[in-house]
Amino acid sequence: MDKNIDNYSIQDLYDILDLNDNSTDEQINTNIDKLLEKIGEHDDYDLIDFFENVRKKLLDNNNSKTEIVNDTVIER
Repeated sequence: MDKNIDNYSIQDLYDILDLNDNSTDEQINTNIDKLLEKIGEHDDYDLIDFFENVRKKLLDNNNSKTEIVNDTVIER
């Protein structure tokens, strides 16, 4: 598996997690936490770093889809 996150599109990352681009932050975190639990048993620190980067990239992507203006959430 290629562990360079820059070689994946946002959609590729959602696909790896078996999610879609409408997934919530909670769904992203839950799926990644489950994977990290399994990976941690094998001490594959490169893969752990990869999935932590996936988490950051997808959560950043989710945050860029919404904007709060005067206490109102606006979907982009």
